[in-house]
Amino acid sequence: MFVARAVDSSFGIPKPRNSVMSEGKLTANGRIVMTGAAGAVANMVRPYLRDKFDDLVLTDRHEVENGIRCELTDRTRLRTVLKGAEGVIHLGGQPVEADWNTIRECNFEGTHALFECARLEGVERIVFASSNHAAGYFLSERPFGNADVFRPDSLYGVSKVFGESLCMLYADKYGLRTFAIRIGTALPAPNDRRTLSTWVHPEDLAQLMMIGLTDDRIHAEIVYGVSDVLYPYFDNSRAKRFGYAPRRRAADFLEKYGEGEAPFDFVGGTFASLADSADKGRTLSAVSAAANRSADGRTD
Repeated sequence: MFVARAVDSSFGIPKPRNSVMSEGKLTANGRIVMTGAAGAVANMVRPYLRDKFDDLVLTDRHEVENGIRCELTDRTRLRTVLKGAEGVIHLGGQPVEADWNTIRECNFEGTHALFECARLEGVERIVFASSNHAAGYFLSERPFGNADVFRPDSLYGVSKVFGESLCMLYADKYGLRTFAIRIGTALPAPNDRRTLSTWVHPEDLAQLMMIGLTDDRIHAEIVYGVSDVLYPYFDNSRAKRFGYAPRRRAADFLEKYGEGEAPFDFVGGTFASLADSADKGRTLSAVSAAANRSADGRTD
């Protein structure tokens, strides 16, 4: 049984039903596995998670200090790594756009292997690192809130939609609790005008991961991984219903990057560039119509 203990003076997370107070921290009893532990996002969030777990196991296809080297597609070895684990933070995979074969192996086959091996080993929870690029072709002009809807801007974005679908399947069919975070731009600070709208500080991202690993209300959820941003692309009220309270403010960087219109028509930024053969007007019209239907609560 996954048991969370302690609580949240630092993160602002409401106490889950199965948590207890201990030294003012929210921590997780049991074995937690982090895939992709040698990657950039993992290296940013690990300092904020270090004291939250009794047993955090790091794994990656590359060497990672005090970790286990494992390919996601090596199911025999992966099951050994996951044995006895109660939760997984799945950060592994191809982190940006790439050719089809790379995306297929890392983000389709590797992600499916992770979910299936987790199921076979009795893992209870998976926090899945999705991406804003799962919805990259929505317009940047107003917040978009329906995280169940996707409009990927790349093969990479398609692979994240696939991972979110696995989250739904394995929750509904097998009873895992899954929490997909559509990560914006994970950095210590915004670095341009667009990131004032998409930025997530590693501390805030770690807070979301802890919610995914501890809150008993979760079945299969998709939220956005953004801090307290300016000109938000996303309505993140779903995350806030679970007690998410970002501590970092993009407004602190407004003077550096300035005000003004969004630099891109689409949420995905450069990922959402159109091929030469595309009709931009038709694409903008179709996306705008979809946004209007969403705002009206219609899905037709």
